[in-house]
Amino acid sequence: MNAMSATNKAEMYDAIDRYIAEIYDRTETQRDDVALIKSLIGDNPVRILEPFCGHGRILIPLAEAGNEIVGLDLSDQLLQSLDDRLRELPADVQARASFSKFDVIADEWPTRFDTVVLGANCFYELA
Repeated sequence: MNAMSATNKAEMYDAIDRYIAEIYDRTETQRDDVALIKSLIGDNPVRILEPFCGHGRILIPLAEAGNEIVGLDLSDQLLQSLDDRLRELPADVQARASFSKFDVIADEWPTRFDTVVLGANCFYELA
């Protein structure tokens, strides 16, 4: 059993995430997955939960498409980046997007969503 507490994990993420966010922005430029998610959701807006939302690579386009989306992530650095990005968007998009600091591995996920989106890059966290 892993003895690392949620606080220690958060501290670990924050120590490296300022660098990870910059690298992620430069390397994770594909958008095919976002297009696929949009096509699967369809034209009617839905309530979406996105664990491991990071800095909003998936969250923001889904909010821009009219969906209400809640992101969860443990990293203060990535959530700050997400907040910075959201502040640059129109008020209606900001109103549809929210996020919170959350240990997706240890905590019980919120309910009452139409769908849950897990970006493929979250699987290294789940392992």
